Amino acid sequence: MLFVVDALNRHLFSDLLDRLQDMRTRACVAHTAVYGDGVTPSDELDEQDPALVICLDDTGGILGCLRLLPTTGPHMLSTATPRTDAPLRSAQLWEASQLFIDPQADKPARVTCELLAGALDYARAAGVLDLVVLLDPAADHALSARGLLRYDYTGRPERGLVAALMDCSEKRIARLHERAGLTAQMFLDTDQALRLIRSGGQAPRIFNFRADLRAYCDEQIASAITAEERAAAEALRLELAYLLDEHPQRLYHA
Repeated sequence: MLFVVDALNRHLFSDLLDRLQDMRTRACVAHTAVYGDGVTPSDELDEQDPALVICLDDTGGILGCLRLLPTTGPHMLSTATPRTDAPLRSAQLWEASQLFIDPQADKPARVTCELLAGALDYARAAGVLDLVVLLDPAADHALSARGLLRYDYTGRPERGLVAALMDCSEKRIARLHERAGLTAQMFLDTDQALRLIRSGGQAPRIFNFRADLRAYCDEQIASAITAEERAAAEALRLELAYLLDEHPQRLYHA
């Protein structure tokens, strides 16, 4: 399950963000051991109110995270990591950085795909056309070999990072879902995420208004005893048909 921490709800997740920082620190230590002087667990960009796409397990534990920043302001590529001829600046281009996956996660590739699909979906809803994703070479190779990642690169690799471009298209999101076995993208809202984290495993119920209302009407019809009760239940369902249809249209009777 995914949810987003941003400037509007950050104050509600201070404990979770502390845990996230500890995990990022451990991930950066491992990265530096392999690639040398690489990414840092925190930087001044964390003060720019980024959007953090976070993946949680069924107990509210953190499986992974990535950071989204608009390229119209400060971002990692604007500090030339990796080197580019000129900083990329566009209201329709965001940067995804600080991607990390919990090394104890059962299916790290699936978590990575879920985070990327969620980031693309979130950015697309904000009118963004492309993401430039900063990755270590191992993650870039693993995703590219499956046809999941880039349609182009920008700049030259530096400090153990590559910058891969991804379009925020429905086709690419669907491909990530298919390859990772994701049935649907599920974003928790702030209240649902808080309940899951605090409950330690009681997953919040996602309310499906149309399906629940249809089930209620069908139950009333099925449980009717007299002809009058059944007629009343059927009349109710008919009256609410504009809410139960996939393409609701209110019908008024003279």
